[in-house]
Amino acid sequence: MTTMSDIVVILIIIIKKDFMIERNITLNDVSKSAGVSIKTVSRVINDSKYVKKETKKKVLEVIKKLNYKPDYFARNLKKKRSNVIGYIIPDFTNQFFGMVFNGIEREFRKAGYNILVSNSDGEEKLEEKSIDVLISNRVEGIIFASTGLSGEYVKKQIEEFKIPFILIDNKLKGIKMNCVLHDNVKGAEILTNHLIKVHNKSKIAFIAGPIYETSSKRRLEGYKNSLMDNNIEIKESFIKVGQWNNNSGYKLTKQLFNQKEKPDSIFIAGSSMALGVLKALKEIDLNVPEDIKLVSFDNLDFVEAIQPPLTTLDRIEEKIGTEAAKMLINKIENKDWNNYDEVYISMEIVIRESCGCSNI
Repeated sequence: MTTMSDIVVILIIIIKKDFMIERNITLNDVSKSAGVSIKTVSRVINDSKYVKKETKKKVLEVIKKLNYKPDYFARNLKKKRSNVIGYIIPDFTNQFFGMVFNGIEREFRKAGYNILVSNSDGEEKLEEKSIDVLISNRVEGIIFASTGLSGEYVKKQIEEFKIPFILIDNKLKGIKMNCVLHDNVKGAEILTNHLIKVHNKSKIAFIAGPIYETSSKRRLEGYKNSLMDNNIEIKESFIKVGQWNNNSGYKLTKQLFNQKEKPDSIFIAGSSMALGVLKALKEIDLNVPEDIKLVSFDNLDFVEAIQPPLTTLDRIEEKIGTEAAKMLINKIENKDWNNYDEVYISMEIVIRESCGCSNI
């Protein structure tokens, strides 16, 4: 199976090949055809003010006629800059990472950077390969959504190649690093408190993604904090751990209702599991919110369209991307790969019908 890491390599090879084809037309060709010096052509390309209007117009006409493309790749190599950053994600089908990308791309486009994206499929070896491929293609920094890779490998790359990493979604084990993350603990407390304080629920189940990921672990921590603060017993039978997908949400919900004690509400730790949860509840013949109430952490596009619409936290994915890009640009421009910053973005609850508020 072709991995995204392989695709990145293929894309880069194609880009380089295109450069070689287009370099049949050179600065020298343009200067000869326009009857001006190479320096003058260069000034026109760089929009220098030290070129007469008539000369500039003539050179631009020749550039258009010859279909000349400046070799930015070679130019950046001379400057020892690539103006390219890497973005590593575990799952292209998860909307969260696409929304983060929107914020990243907007900031880097304004700053004159391009982006190479690699999909690791959430596997440690592919995460390492993605890092290797991006570094070998001279990226100046990497925004990394890891599923829990050991931090030692990343630390080694930072020290050897002197490029900064910014983590989103999860921290890495055993290393302090730059990160821009949800305030997962506080967000989970907000949702759990809503079910307790507004809807008087005490049998609240928690459906989580992999617990070795810090995003899932911290949301579980917030859920437990809320139960303890409200003097509600934490029942391990109500905590189900799986993967961030619909199939896992479906299976875990079935497990909840196949056991003797059943919940009166469910906190879904990631909206990517929500459709599976709803499918299982429908098969069990439970209506939301009349029979069971739901809240979910992520505010992905579809949560408003399903019936009933899900109560979630507000959308901050693009903000995560924006803050991660700003942090990385600052690290690159200031050659700052030894000081580490952590940013946690807070959220507010978005009330919809799945929790039962419309019936209050």
